[in-house]
Amino acid sequence: MSDNLTNFQFIFTYIVEPVIDEIESTVDVDFKKKFVFRRNDLELIRDRCENFYQEKREDLKKLFYGNKYTKEHAEDKKYCLDLHKIASIICYSLIKYKVFAFDSDKVNEHLNSLSGDTTLKTDWIIDNVLVNYKLAFNFSIAFIYYKMLFDATNNGDEELARKIQTQRGLSLYKEHSNNEVIKRHESFKNSVILDFFKRDVKGRSFDYFMYATVLFQIEEYNKIIFKNCS
Repeated sequence: MSDNLTNFQFIFTYIVEPVIDEIESTVDVDFKKKFVFRRNDLELIRDRCENFYQEKREDLKKLFYGNKYTKEHAEDKKYCLDLHKIASIICYSLIKYKVFAFDSDKVNEHLNSLSGDTTLKTDWIIDNVLVNYKLAFNFSIAFIYYKMLFDATNNGDEELARKIQTQRGLSLYKEHSNNEVIKRHESFKNSVILDFFKRDVKGRSFDYFMYATVLFQIEEYNKIIFKNCS
C-alpha cells in the first residue's frame, strides 16, 4: 500500500477524510458557533476505527464462513469479505467513534424549544444534529462509487468508467415529487441515516450483512442507470 499505509489507513486517508471535509462544509455556520461544533482528534479516531475494523472483520468471517474459517486462514484470499461488507464495517466504525462533536445538551434544549414547529425540516436535523450518521452513510456510498470506478477501469470498460467519473457520485432511489404518498415519507438517504441514529441511541445492534446487501443493491441499481444513460 502506498506511503506505507495499511489498507484501512489508505481508505481513511483517501475516502473518509475527503468526505469529512465535504460533510463539515454543509453544517450551518450558526450551528457551529452556537453549539461549539468541532472535530475530534482524527488520528485517534482513525486508530480506534482501525482496531474495531480488524476485530469485526474477523468476527464476520467466522459468522459468514462458519467452522471452515480459522485464524490460520486470516491471510487466505479464499476467505476474504467482499467490499460491500468491508464498507459496512467501516460505516459502523464511524458511528461508534464519532468524528464531529458539539454541545449535545444545548442542541437538545434547542430542539425541545422548537417542538411542534412545522418549519423544522428533517434535512436541517440531518445536516447538523445527525452529522456523524450522515458522514457514515456518505462514506459508504463514496466507497461503492470508487469500487465501481475501479472495477470498470480494471475490466477495461472505458465507457462505464467515463460515465462514473462524469457523474462523480451514485444515484439513490429516485422519488417523484408529484406523488403525494412519497411526499409524506423521508427520502431513502434520510431514512437510512435516521435508522442509524435510532439504532445507536437505543443500543440496538447494527446489521452488517443487511447493510452490505443494501450497498450491493445500490451498486446494481447504478449499473442499470449507467447502462441506460448516454
